[in-house]
This record gives sequence, C-alpha cells and structure tokens, in this order.
Amino acid sequence: MKRTKSSDSEKFMEKWLNREIFTTPRFRLLLLAHRVRKYSIFASMKRYILLSVLLLAAPAAQGQWVQADGINGGPPGACVAIGTTLFLSSSEKGVSRSNDFGITWIPANNGLSSSHVSCLAVIGNNLFAGTNDIGVFLSTDMGDSWSLADNGLLNNLQINDLTVMGDTLYAAGKYGIFLSTNNGAFWKSAGLTDSSVTNITAAGSILIAVTFTFEADGSYYSTFRSADQGLEWQDISFEILSALSTSLPEYTQKPVVIGTYLFMAFDYQGVVRSTNGGLAWDTIFVGEAGYTGYTLGASGSKLFISSQVYGFGSSFYSEDSGVSWVQDSSLPYFQSIITAGSNLLATTDGSILLSTDEGIKWNEVNTSGLTQEPVLSLLVKDSTLYAGSGIHGMYRSTNYGLSWMYIPAVGDTCIYSITSIGNQILCVGNQMYSSINNGLTWDTITNSFPRFSQLHSIIASGTNVFTASYDSIYRSNDSGRSWSSVGTGFPQYPGIQRLAANSTALFAGTNENGVYRSVDNGSTWAAINSGLQTKTILAMLATDNQVFAGTSDGAFISDDNGANWSATGLDGSSVYSFTMSNNTLFAMTSTGIFLTTSNGSSWIDATTGLDGTPTSSTICGPYLFAGATGVWRRPLSEMIGSNSVEVFSLSETSITIYPNPFTQSTTINFTSTESGTAEVTILNLLGAEIARVYEGELSTGEHSFTWDASGAAPGMYECVVRVNGNVQRTAIMRGATNSR
Repeated sequence: MKRTKSSDSEKFMEKWLNREIFTTPRFRLLLLAHRVRKYSIFASMKRYILLSVLLLAAPAAQGQWVQADGINGGPPGACVAIGTTLFLSSSEKGVSRSNDFGITWIPANNGLSSSHVSCLAVIGNNLFAGTNDIGVFLSTDMGDSWSLADNGLLNNLQINDLTVMGDTLYAAGKYGIFLSTNNGAFWKSAGLTDSSVTNITAAGSILIAVTFTFEADGSYYSTFRSADQGLEWQDISFEILSALSTSLPEYTQKPVVIGTYLFMAFDYQGVVRSTNGGLAWDTIFVGEAGYTGYTLGASGSKLFISSQVYGFGSSFYSEDSGVSWVQDSSLPYFQSIITAGSNLLATTDGSILLSTDEGIKWNEVNTSGLTQEPVLSLLVKDSTLYAGSGIHGMYRSTNYGLSWMYIPAVGDTCIYSITSIGNQILCVGNQMYSSINNGLTWDTITNSFPRFSQLHSIIASGTNVFTASYDSIYRSNDSGRSWSSVGTGFPQYPGIQRLAANSTALFAGTNENGVYRSVDNGSTWAAINSGLQTKTILAMLATDNQVFAGTSDGAFISDDNGANWSATGLDGSSVYSFTMSNNTLFAMTSTGIFLTTSNGSSWIDATTGLDGTPTSSTICGPYLFAGATGVWRRPLSEMIGSNSVEVFSLSETSITIYPNPFTQSTTINFTSTESGTAEVTILNLLGAEIARVYEGELSTGEHSFTWDASGAAPGMYECVVRVNGNVQRTAIMRGATNSR
C-alpha cells in the first residue's frame, strides 16, 4: 500500500480541517498543533510567557526527548552488510546498525563528525562511510567508532559514491575519482578530475563511472569506462544512447553487476545490458507509458527492476539476465537491495523490507513513515505500543519504539483514540476497528452507529466499553461487538470530545459545555462545572482520588469526583493529554510537556529535545511516550528520578539466541533476576503465536531452552520472554534449509 510521505502531510490536514464533519474544536486544535514549525516564533513567545508566571519546584529536568522513529530519524539510503550485521546510511542522521535483519536500528555515529552520509562500502571487516561535506570515514569495529580517512582527498570532500575492486577503495565525488589501496590511509587521483562523478561501480576488472555536467545551455550525464584501475577513461555514452535510441540520457542510476553482465537504468528511458564490460549495450527493459524513475537491485543471479508507474511503485524480477520478467506485487518501489546472510533486504523511501525466500515474498520490518505523521493516540497492551496516526491509521512497536510495523488492515484513516478490554483492542476515528489477536487481523464495526458518525474517544470501564461521537455516547457490554446509545442529561448539541472513568463514575469532556458525570454506568449524566472557568475540554484523566481536566486555557483538578474544580496552572496553554506515573502527572500541551508532583501547584518544563506539539501520551516500560509529529520517548528516570521508576528485571539485551539465523533448531538463553511465572513464546511478524517453548515456574539465574522449528516456515520471528509480567523480545530468523 502506498502511503503519503511528509511532503503531503500538511495538505491532508488542510483538506480535513475544511471538511464539514471536522467541526470538533479539540481535533481542529489537535491537527493544527502539528503545524507548530510554521508558528515557531509564536510558540516560543507563549512558552516564555508561561514560564515567567510558573513557580518551579525544582530546576529543569536533565536529559531530553528522542524520536522513537524506527530507522534513526530519516529515510534510508545506502545499505551494506558485514556478515549478518547491516549498516544503513542517511542524509540526515549518519549511520545506523542492525543485528536483527533490519527490525531494529541503533545509531552508530561515535566519531562520525558529519550526519550527511551518502554512501557506504566494505572491505573485509572495515566499514567506510562517504559524506557530503567532510570526506571519507573508516570504522574497524563494526561502527562502534569512526576516524577520518581523508589524507590525499584534497578538496574532494563531497563524496557521492564508493566502490571496491579487490582491496582498492574508490571514491567518486565533486572533483573526480580517488583511490586508496591502504584502507583510506592515503588517497590519490584516479581520473575524471574535471568532472562531478555521481556514481562508480566495479564490474570485475572494469570500472564504470557516471558524471554530471552543467553548462549554460543545459546539463547532461555521461558514462565512462576504465579497464586499467582508473588510469585512463573511455566515454561510452554513445554506445548506451544507441541502445536506448535517444540523443540524451536522463538521470543515470548506479549500475548493477551479475556475473559477467552489467546493467544500467535511465530515468524515463529503460534498462540496458552489456555482456562485454560496457563496450556494447542492448536494451532489455522499457516500460509502458508512465514508467519513470528506474532503479536496480541484484541478489545472486536474480535481477530486480523498480519503477514509478503514474506515481505508484511497481517492481519486476528476472532470473535469466533480463530475457524475461515477472512482476513482483509484494515489492514496492525500492532504492536498493542487498544480501544479508541468506536473506534479502530492500530499502524504500520510508521503510525496510525483508525477504527470507530469495525475493518471492517481502515483509515490511521497519518504517520511518511514522516520523512525519501526527500521532493522535497511544496505547500499551502486553508491552506492545500502538500508535494511532492522523493520516495513515495504526502502527505497532514491540521494542519501545525502536521499530514500527504499519497495520494495513486498519487502512489509511484517522485514529483518534485506542483502548483495550480483555484480549480485545478497539480504536476509533471515522470508523471503529476491533482486534482480538494483538493486531493480527481487524474487523470494522459499522452497524451500531449512525452513518457518517465520527467517534472521538473510547474507554474501557469495568466490563463495559464506552465511545462517544460529537452528540452521543454509546455503551457495549460484550467487548465492543454490539453497541447501544445511552445517556440523558446532555444539551441538544453537547460536543462530546473526551471520556474518562474511575471506579465510581464516568466523565465526559465537551466543547464549550464543560464536564458531565454519570454514576449509573452511563445511563444519565449531569453537568459538574463548579469552579471550571474554561469549558472547552480537550483532555481528561480520572483516578479514585482526583479528576483532571485539560482545557483550551490550562488544567483543572477536582478532589471530590468532579463536584468542584480549581485551576492548576498552565494558563494560556491548550492541554491535550494527561498521563500519570505514581504521584507524577504529565501534561501534553500546546507549549510543551510539563510535569507536577504537587497536583499542579507548580510545574516543571520537561520539553527539552521535543520537536513538535505533543497531543497524546502513555507509559511503556521505563519510558514516557509522547505523540507529536511521530512518536517521541524519554526515560522516566530522567524526569522523576530512578527511585520512582519501576525496575525491570530483564534488560534489553538479556536474551541471546544461538545460532541465529538457524535452519532446524536454536537455543534461547536468558537470565532472570527474580523467580516466578514465566513464558517463552515465538511470534510471527504479525504478532500471532506460532510456538510456546516454555510455560511454568522459573527460579532466578540463567535459563536455556531449545526451539525445534521444523514445523515453521523459513522467515523472521520474534522470541518473547515473560517473567512475572515483565516482557522482553528479540528477533529470531529461521533460514531456508536449501536454496532453489
């Protein structure tokens, strides 16, 4: 499914805000908040005014927020592998590393003084990174540290591409080509010094380089060939133009080599092949009208071609060097394809896809698309984090936001609120969706609500679930399978926006009508607005001791179940969400994130590092998560002290799998610091349990279990270890027993 990227996000919001059904002030404010970058001066002024009147109880908290963005904060670029360890470049965030086939990525930038990494290359265990502004860097320890390797590059610091021929490393840049025979310790010129070289490829003993020339009367690309390691270069552009039957080639992609075959792709024009090292060429692929933007990838003897067809991605593969082609419907438009062990990895402009069967089937294992979307709702269930987007429906993460999976079953829609009851997950927006298997499959619930009803909030209370549209409240006593309209006591147009519940009452926050309360399971409602100075309610949180209301002008608290309210500060801010950890209350507001340990008598600014306006929040494990433009996380211990945060008995790296990948069976090892009830299960990529390795009591100490996977298909799985409710997960890969 094609998903709109960041350049379209604001267009989507503008379109929705102008729709007649989108009249609820809370959600107009909420979506407008995600355009905070356009009004950064105004937002900064409001924060200054707010902070000038707050009496802070403690200094500003240390540490900062980071985006829980999956692929290290930017679209993936070049990808290489050393064994089964993957490295990914980004033009924005440097280099990321993955040890689980692309599911999770961590920054690998220590010593890398430029974040603009354009290309990567490998010689043995040496990893090289070419940057757009500083030159070439070398890592000899799998990306743990980097050092500059630019001696002899002179002013050629804009590196566009790297390639390897034997033990020689070639760097293509703005001022030609340079080579190094000693792992970057020294460089010397390898020709084309008057040209800007966009890419370079080694094909056996042949080098192929593409240059870009800009002149007053136009710009053009040229292709050169060297058979003597760059001493001399031959312009072979005419031979390629003859094969393409054109006078001027469009943008030229990096060539791909399979055995003695050399392949090159040209935007709008097609793909050509050479069987003699680039001396002669023939056309092997020309798409129909509308085919643009060709890219190439290869694995073994399999050639992949990807193109845009009237704006949509389409991919093909050939197993006979381009003689015949098969369309691959499971692979969208890709940027690169690499081999990692026995698996294939494809990068797109917003995600990582994995194939464990030589490219027959592809699964998305990580996405960066969420980083550019407004996140309106968050839920934690069984240590899995769910994020409701304002554009593209639902995402899920099983590792504290290190990686995200898009949930296509919900589709491209706006998800305002998420809740769970028992084994059921329910989310609402333009429709209601239900899942009973951790998001594996979803049902749409449509027959219980009036046509075109937009549901804004959903909560579970006891054995019932409640949801609200702008003018009605609905109740379900069968976990959301059927619903009935309930509730008297509201005005004709109440504008219901938020629901909350404690053990004795239900609360409904409205637009301009304040707060209503029900003490008879939603059957009747009464206004409870004594002391509530602002009656546009954007957020609610109810405990048995206190009730909190977030409004369009600050926060309010009630100590008597809503009978009376008092202001708690944050004046001038719209308060979109509350989350509580023990006695600490967090507020997501139009001017940032604030916390209080004194029921609002004073607030501490905890916004450092956050980009955007937070509109949703939750706690998962040791982190506070905030939904803004993308999902952001911050350790609770940074804000409220480690003594106030629950200690998790399993660390993030406590599970080891060996061998991994494996073919028939593997051993799962972990250490538990406490005794108790334990489970060891295996899940597929969609979250469905396919094996229960152990269930029972465990003592403290080291434990080892064997998973016999003879009945499981080759592919990527997830090992989940639960001890006394604490959950840890790690990726596990079963490879194919033999190749086709």
